[in-house]
Amino acid sequence: MTNSVTIVYLITNAFGTYILYRFMGIYFDRDETDKKIEIVSYMMYYLVISLFFLVFNQPVLNIISNLIMFFLITYNYQSTIKTKLIATVSIYVIFMTLETVVVLIMKYYNINMLSQNADIQIIAGMVNIKIVTYILMLLLSNFKMVNNNVNVSYLHWLSIFIIPSGTLIITLIILFKIHEDNIKVIIISVVILFVINIFVFYLYDELMKSYENKMEKALLLQQNNAYIKQLALMN
Repeated sequence: MTNSVTIVYLITNAFGTYILYRFMGIYFDRDETDKKIEIVSYMMYYLVISLFFLVFNQPVLNIISNLIMFFLITYNYQSTIKTKLIATVSIYVIFMTLETVVVLIMKYYNINMLSQNADIQIIAGMVNIKIVTYILMLLLSNFKMVNNNVNVSYLHWLSIFIIPSGTLIITLIILFKIHEDNIKVIIISVVILFVINIFVFYLYDELMKSYENKMEKALLLQQNNAYIKQLALMN
């Protein structure tokens, strides 16, 4: 593995750790979670997984290390052992399935043949896998909000496809159009695109929380006004 591929792997793995964090939010409630311990646990996950991949790079060890770390991370959240096991296995199956599907699609449409550079082909595969997984995570997060009776706008549903898909297209253009010797530009571009995606949906989540708080306050105010009117009538 060349230095360029190693750097991109570390970057995509960091993005993958963020995706895992969001996936855990689909299965568990974070309200009573110790945020500092949670952050440390995800940092440990990132370091352990990266170490096993870069040092050993054995499929069996990678699978085992991922499953163990997934399960340990679930102990940040209040839930039963059964739920934690289900979350661990299902999230890993989703990750593996999407990785397999993306690789097969790239081979079927000969996307890798757009460049003869093996490093760029590997980088394209790693980036594509993470972005597709990111899109699925955003979709599942939206479905969870809908199930919790949170109003999700059509614009947000549309943005789930447009923003990550646009990121994927731009990344592929950068990978296969920029001169192969200028790999630093590719790495910087990938980092910037990942960061933009994270911040866009983070800001949207914060706006959604603010909107929910305003709605709760409005409902509480209506209830208080109703109680005051009832009390006035009773008097």
